[in-house]
Amino acid sequence: MKRYENEVSGLEDKQLEFMEQIDALKPELASEQASLAETKKIVAAELAELIDRAKHIEIRLSELRAERLALAAPIEEEPLAMYERLIKSKGDAAIVELHGDNCTGCHMKVVLATIQKVKASEEITQCEQCGRILFTE
Repeated sequence: MKRYENEVSGLEDKQLEFMEQIDALKPELASEQASLAETKKIVAAELAELIDRAKHIEIRLSELRAERLALAAPIEEEPLAMYERLIKSKGDAAIVELHGDNCTGCHMKVVLATIQKVKASEEITQCEQCGRILFTE
């Protein structure tokens, strides 16, 4: 019986220690909860701003697509299709300058006939290596 009384007393002492620890940590918990609430407000404001920016970007993108369609309308179908294929495969460098006898897209030397076609500017000329449309100033 004495043994159980000692165990109960030990457990009660531990319970009191835990209660004291809880009381000591309550102010810290309140402080952290306030900090969390402030952080949530900041994140919510930033999220709302990002959503607003995304809406504006979507609107601008729609405007640019409509403008592109209007600008592309008078262009013949075949050169436009060639350009669009190049944009898909090469990224933003579908039309590149012929610098000397090198294509600035792939940096490879082009043949003399291609250089003459580019300088004549009578037709759309592509690099034999990379297929990009070439121009010269």
